[in-house]
Amino acid sequence: MTNRVMEAYIGTSGWEYYDWRQHFYPPDIKSADRLSYYASIFNAVEVNSTFYRIPRPSTVDRWREATEAFPFFFVCKLHRYFTHNLKLNIESNREEATRTLNDWWKSISRLGDRLKGILVQLPPSIVWDLELVRGFVNFLKSVISESVPVFIEARHVSWMTSEVYMSIKELGLNWVVSHSPRWKYMLPESDRSVYRLYLRFH
Repeated sequence: MTNRVMEAYIGTSGWEYYDWRQHFYPPDIKSADRLSYYASIFNAVEVNSTFYRIPRPSTVDRWREATEAFPFFFVCKLHRYFTHNLKLNIESNREEATRTLNDWWKSISRLGDRLKGILVQLPPSIVWDLELVRGFVNFLKSVISESVPVFIEARHVSWMTSEVYMSIKELGLNWVVSHSPRWKYMLPESDRSVYRLYLRFH
């Protein structure tokens, strides 16, 4: 019998919140030192800002440098242009989509082996469509390294079936259990020896 080791990464969505300055961070800590302090407590963070804008390469370099003393990892949220503007339909503006993804990945990839995944957060309006998702995944793979896991968070009820989950696995995606009273979610059964599961609590 083989013993399997489960790796767990625990963190929050970002590390810069105003009320944390009084309740989490020491009162005298400088803004530039907050990520290092955060990394001394947690072993991962979900970067929410990459959903809204493409960070400067120098900014990503600072993230990596600030956490290099710790076994610490990042998950970056994919830019909303692909999920909320194009709604995964890359062919509606492939030229702009390609340019945006290349620019986004050029910055994010500077995290190197500290990058544990890409989070694709979908709006509740996106209904399950295998061919749409397949085209989107192929587009991502044309730019993003296949060594970086991609996690998909769906919120429409049409995604919450075992058949969709199996299709997600076959496409090389990883499932997100988005726990919220605002929408249904599914915790799938899986072969845990090869499984990555992303739990998000709202």
